[in-house]
Amino acid sequence: MDFLRGQEAFLNLISSVEKDSVIPLLKWIRYSSEDLIKDASRSNEADKTIEQIRHDIQSIVSLSAVLPSEVILSPGHSKKQLKIDNCAVSSVAHVDGFLYNDEDVDELCDSGKMSRNYCIDCGSHQVAPLTFISHSTSVTQMKYIFQYLLPDLSGKIIVDVGSRLGPVLYGAYLYSNASSIIGCEMNDELCLIQQNIIEKYHFQDRIKVICADIMMQEDLLKTADVVILNNVFEYFLPDDDQRRIWQFLRSTIVHSGTLVVLSPSIEDTLEPLDAKIDLTKWLQKENVSDRLTEANWNLFGCDESDDSDLHDIHLYSVL
Repeated sequence: MDFLRGQEAFLNLISSVEKDSVIPLLKWIRYSSEDLIKDASRSNEADKTIEQIRHDIQSIVSLSAVLPSEVILSPGHSKKQLKIDNCAVSSVAHVDGFLYNDEDVDELCDSGKMSRNYCIDCGSHQVAPLTFISHSTSVTQMKYIFQYLLPDLSGKIIVDVGSRLGPVLYGAYLYSNASSIIGCEMNDELCLIQQNIIEKYHFQDRIKVICADIMMQEDLLKTADVVILNNVFEYFLPDDDQRRIWQFLRSTIVHSGTLVVLSPSIEDTLEPLDAKIDLTKWLQKENVSDRLTEANWNLFGCDESDDSDLHDIHLYSVL
């Protein structure tokens, strides 16, 4: 949101406040302005660091950010993916949401480095839109999670399952007060990329990457106050393995009050797997509508934006 849109949003906010509360609110803004400016300055520095990290990683991975050592399953390998319209192999493009936002993709398409369409019938002029798939949280999703969705994380432990390039780890470090941020990633190359970024930006005091299968990290999961799972298994494991891991997670993440951040939702994730997990005895979905509205206003300039990708993030608490 630029200055003019921010100014408009502020005036709209003031006009929506009850008449008797306008003056007290303006006085609070006046006396709090110095602290607000300091907070904004810290946020700007965090934004600059995230931008530098994005450029660092863009320079060492392909546009898809899929490494040669990774096995990405083709769309249609699971019951869930069979439901995706036109989701044949040729119709899908992997674009990392952390490294490339919509504006970046537009520039790449304009420069001819990427296309938004694929040919339905080779040699013809029949084309259809590509389905873009990301295996990372976007920068706006990252800000939403740590600046709006989750409570104060001072003294808390975050575990990111399948941390890949590490965006959740960097976001947690820069946008939250979490005392310990742990990524679990089983791909050696991805672990190395994360470790190099952590060392370059001196994040070692709060971030740690464990290169291991999450099913070998039962004790780690049991210590977590927040567990984050972003599109973590769907394109990397066949259904049987996904089912086995979700049953492991169900039996391991059992401490009441533990927060679980998921994308896509746990309901959509488990529905095609027949994992036989009774969600009513495990997780409670949190109502985050107010937090979502606030984040959309601050990050996109309105309460419902076509550009917003925040509705894909879901919050649960362990019963």
